[in-house]
Amino acid sequence: MLNNAIRENRYFKELEPLVEDLGLRIVGLGVHGTDVTLTIKKAEGEVSVDDCADVYNLVFPWLSLMLNTRDLQLEVSTPGIQRVFKDIYEFELFCGSRCRLYDSAKSATFSGTIGPCSENSVVLLSWKNEDSAETGERLEIPFENVYKAKLDYKWEDVG
Repeated sequence: MLNNAIRENRYFKELEPLVEDLGLRIVGLGVHGTDVTLTIKKAEGEVSVDDCADVYNLVFPWLSLMLNTRDLQLEVSTPGIQRVFKDIYEFELFCGSRCRLYDSAKSATFSGTIGPCSENSVVLLSWKNEDSAETGERLEIPFENVYKAKLDYKWEDVG
């Protein structure tokens, strides 16, 4: 089952506006003592090493103050091409991207393009049931039924 908590995280609330000013979005944020991992993405295009460095240089001083430490270990990275979703919020961030998800109510894995999201559900466009090969144009799946989900990168989409 996916979380729905990142938007309530106090560090996320402080850092998201800063990162958005760089044209980026926070995908994931983990704070474990003085070890912090930050995963970022661009609205359009790929995240570069320079983007990661810019975010690092921007948020490091903020996090040092927020965590009241000089011994901060900060890692800034990209989500990767096969990212496993950890929060419902990621469906909104990756709208238009391919994904695979397991619907626990139907006991089936579906793949398709992430379409519009509401507060309670996600729509898969041009979907396929991986178990039965059934296909369709639009499938709405309540978030409560999404057991797991990940990006579904296809090499044939490159180019």
